[in-house]
Amino acid sequence: MDQTQVIATQRQKPKLLHEGMLYVRHKLSTSKEIKFWRCEFFNSRIVKCRGRLHTDHNNTPLRVLGEHTCSSSAARVERLRIVSNIRKRALNTGEDAATIRAQELMNVSDTVLAAMPSKSATKKLIQRARHEICEAPAVPNELSQLEIPKAYQIYKHSEDNEEQFLLADSGVYKEEGITADQRILVFGRSSSAEWCDQMQHIYADGTFSISQPFFTQLYVFLSRHGEWVFPVCYVLLTTKTQTTYERMFDLLQRCWPTFKPRTASIDCEQAMVGALMDRHPQCSIHFGLFHVVRSMKKQLAEQNLLQMYKTDAVFAETARTITSLAFVPVEDLMPALAALESYLPDPLQGVLDWFVINYVGRPRFDGSRSQPTFPPEEWSVHQRVLESIDWSNNYIITFHRRLQGRLATGCISQTLWRFIDMVRKEQKVVDAEFARFVAGEEPPSRPRKNLNADERILRLVQSYVAINSPPAPNAHQYAARPAQNPNNIIEFLVAMSRNYGAEL
Repeated sequence: MDQTQVIATQRQKPKLLHEGMLYVRHKLSTSKEIKFWRCEFFNSRIVKCRGRLHTDHNNTPLRVLGEHTCSSSAARVERLRIVSNIRKRALNTGEDAATIRAQELMNVSDTVLAAMPSKSATKKLIQRARHEICEAPAVPNELSQLEIPKAYQIYKHSEDNEEQFLLADSGVYKEEGITADQRILVFGRSSSAEWCDQMQHIYADGTFSISQPFFTQLYVFLSRHGEWVFPVCYVLLTTKTQTTYERMFDLLQRCWPTFKPRTASIDCEQAMVGALMDRHPQCSIHFGLFHVVRSMKKQLAEQNLLQMYKTDAVFAETARTITSLAFVPVEDLMPALAALESYLPDPLQGVLDWFVINYVGRPRFDGSRSQPTFPPEEWSVHQRVLESIDWSNNYIITFHRRLQGRLATGCISQTLWRFIDMVRKEQKVVDAEFARFVAGEEPPSRPRKNLNADERILRLVQSYVAINSPPAPNAHQYAARPAQNPNNIIEFLVAMSRNYGAEL
């Protein structure tokens, strides 16, 4: 047991534990340099103990005065110490009640265990402690009246280490063509600015479903470090226009002056693409298969086909042959589309038309094609699979599911304050992962079934017989290759759709 320790109490009146005795704060000395403490039983009806203690401002004992006439219980003192530690742990970590209780009761004697609160009482104690510290004012009715309390602007990395967490607030502004007030809030650890120049390869995900009084979208940025990928900031937005995204990047640049990414894997959203190209023209943009599939699911929903996609396995597999075009070499997209048009059932023809217009280009009468919203070079993963470059955005998938699970808990959607609490709890998880990265550990391995699927996809892509690509140097076998059978292309697309359905 520590010789001297501050014990937090339910009434927010700390006690000082010294040599097995508990003292309560009395007053400061005339010089304001010494703290006077007296025994917790100084005003007891029976004892009125005269024990006293003097400490400096850091609670270092200087002098013990008087004799204790109270009967101190070692079990009771230890119980109070453990309860105090439970409260501190509840405030400084995102651990659940069971984990906190188990950690703090480790190696505790049976005598003390018998005096400890029950599991249910401990859970309530933790909930009460977190509620008291996080209690915030009501959210106003107008966005212009919203003020973020100081307690929600900071992040506690540990009990004695805190930093700014609200990195930027655009303030209320107007956007042309939109009557409602606009605002952007950027959250993240301020210490990230120290290594923002290392954020060379970023991932962005703005597909989260949130329900906030003012904000309609959550955009999360992640950065790659070796084999690890970590979230670096969380941005709340009120609209999804290119102007708003440009303003968002301007705010990030103020927070991270040397931020200059080389590559970015982002959502299939034209406004975001335009903003990123305008603010970071040096950045190479591509879309992972995850984003392409999600875009197709949105289109299925618009055409009232999403329910069939979720319930009919054969229909879902057939629909994924459209997104499986990402595995075909860009040069072979035309014959692959021709084969797919003949293969797909009528309900999916409209989805294929949508894909052609947005991802390939509408055919013209002169044989050329219009410029698509998202050129094939940006969403094709054929070459990335061959080069073992992350093509599916597994990091985005894993993080998206974890954070979306927190967002789907219901209470998160009630207030902005609970949302910020959720993000700070998520940051605790990220901190733990970053500590493992610093220690030289490898990132958690993916499930074996997913690794096996990746291996099958690689073999299929490697065995694909190209149609229109030019002969490779010193690869004369391509010059005399037979014409590709359309049925073989369909077999390839179907095989692909069977290997990433569960993953995405």
